[in-house]
Amino acid sequence: MFQVGVLLLVAGFGRPPLQAQTTLPEGRGRNEFQRICGQCHGVEMAVKLRMSEDRWAGVVDDMVSRGAQGTQDDFDRVSRYLGKYFGPEAATAGKVSVNKASAKDLVAAGVPEDAAALIISFREKNGSLKSWAELEKIPGLDLSKLGAKKDQLDFTAQ
Repeated sequence: MFQVGVLLLVAGFGRPPLQAQTTLPEGRGRNEFQRICGQCHGVEMAVKLRMSEDRWAGVVDDMVSRGAQGTQDDFDRVSRYLGKYFGPEAATAGKVSVNKASAKDLVAAGVPEDAAALIISFREKNGSLKSWAELEKIPGLDLSKLGAKKDQLDFTAQ
């Protein structure tokens, strides 16, 4: 077989081999990723790294230089797949931005109206919120009402 994990293992990103039951997003390049990269890397590696397609292409090129087996089309599909589903933009896809959304947008995402108003008011006075923990600084905000929405909120700065 081939060795594709040296660089990522050295960098501390190596994971157990991809298991058949691991769920990956459907898309062109998924099968190639499983066949080529899944021999040494789990999905966790892709999720953790969150790189652009160009940066993924660099990693794939490095793995090819270390013996990864496939065609150039296979490698291109893997890079595109990883960039699309595990790129920086994918990390915030489907989330509402706490720092950019209007009160109406927050409510549409399931944030209670009173909580949305408090978040907007606090944000306007104090600037961007950097994390879930910073919501604790908002006087009168009941975080227990937001708990179910925690994974749907994005704290990326403006």
